[in-house]
Amino acid sequence: MRFAEPLYGIVFQQFQTANRRNFLTVALGR
Repeated sequence: MRFAEPLYGIVFQQFQTANRRNFLTVALGR
């Protein structure tokens, strides 16, 4: 499980940044 922790952290970080981009796009779209 420890081997998957860093990989999961990287994926979660990328997902969080993508979520922020989508949120900004929607906010600016309105």
